[in-house]
Amino acid sequence: MRPSPAIGLWHFACCHKYKFLSSFLVGLVAYSSVLDCLSAEVLRNAEHHGVGDRLKSTFLLRREALDFSGSNRLTESAERVIRVRGNLSFSKAALTEGPARFMRNPVHFDSVEAYFLLPETLPQETYILGWKPVVQKQRCADGTEVELVHHMNVHAKTNAEAKELFKNKSTVLGQISDDNRYTFVATYDRGALEYRLPANFGIALGPGATRLMLEWHLLKPKCWDFHKQQAVLDYSGFDLFVTSERPRHLAAIMGYTDESMQLAPGQGLVEQISRASPSDVERLSPSRTEGQATVFHKVGKPSVTSSLTEILAIHLHTHDLPYEKYFTILKEDGNARFQSKPEAAGYGDSQSMKSLAAKGWPRLFIHPGDSLQTHCRFDTDKLDHVVNDGTSWGEEMCSALMVVTNADIDSSQYRGWTALSSSGGTISRLSRALVSLFPSLGED
Repeated sequence: MRPSPAIGLWHFACCHKYKFLSSFLVGLVAYSSVLDCLSAEVLRNAEHHGVGDRLKSTFLLRREALDFSGSNRLTESAERVIRVRGNLSFSKAALTEGPARFMRNPVHFDSVEAYFLLPETLPQETYILGWKPVVQKQRCADGTEVELVHHMNVHAKTNAEAKELFKNKSTVLGQISDDNRYTFVATYDRGALEYRLPANFGIALGPGATRLMLEWHLLKPKCWDFHKQQAVLDYSGFDLFVTSERPRHLAAIMGYTDESMQLAPGQGLVEQISRASPSDVERLSPSRTEGQATVFHKVGKPSVTSSLTEILAIHLHTHDLPYEKYFTILKEDGNARFQSKPEAAGYGDSQSMKSLAAKGWPRLFIHPGDSLQTHCRFDTDKLDHVVNDGTSWGEEMCSALMVVTNADIDSSQYRGWTALSSSGGTISRLSRALVSLFPSLGED
């Protein structure tokens, strides 16, 4: 085992009788050991009193400042945590929407869509290094532990956009209309874990954007009974890891879905394919069509932004109805540039944003003329109604969210819109017997 630099210095100090250095390093090691011994118990008590997240962040920052391991995380002086939280009393009266198949009849409402404007105006030089979802646990009347949050996003907004959307309020209940012109800087779907961008990368708010807006979707748990339990307060949100020091390279969150998806029951095994067309993908690099993006890239770890778009991390998004999902990049001639192995769908860690290395994928670049596809497989014989795109119970999504980078995104003047495409997809039927033997036969 290679000795740490701290131990090497301590040995050097002892051997050369530099008592002051020896004493200092012994004290440093002792301080670190005290943190190791006490932090677990202190944090348990802090969680009990509702201040665990804040104290935990303090412990982590202190430990990172002492880290000799070469971690890429910034020290306390460079990184801070912005706490983005919602605040809502969850009750039947608060519900704002329900499944489309019931024509949005309030009797069938099961969800709350809400938007919260962070009061702080941020410096233009604010960069997102990662995020940790902080999701509050609740209990049904029967004691079952549940989460109300179905998904959350943090948007970057200009002050003018914030004023137009919120009109001097801090909270808006129900859907808002911004013509799909929204910029995600953090995202969460049920069960997802913390995400950190690669070293030397960050997400900029974009030119003129100095406000943060939290988007909430709360979904009534199946065990929840409004007749048996009182309204509960929910404060879920994010801890955003940010810095005012511009990272070496910038990234952005992009995605696509198919809002026209409709799956009829009784068709056997079916594959929904949601697409981002070449024209959709071109929006990632607006200057490329003008011949301006000429920055090269080097092979290896993400280091120099390319005129091609590189996918740094990805989340293939579904709810709980499909049984598996996978991702493809198609070249202009229709052949696959890349196709991932099928992975389990549903809620949980599969909803996490993950680096390609963590998923076991190679580095991926999107070339001119490429299209992107998310494939979601369903057993429609298990359905009892037509499944539409949506976020209520019995509705589904088949989409992808990605952290990407390229020469345009790396420009300080770039402000990308997260939605590349909201409509575009096909449905194909699969042979149950053949797919069970040869899964690749169901793939286009």
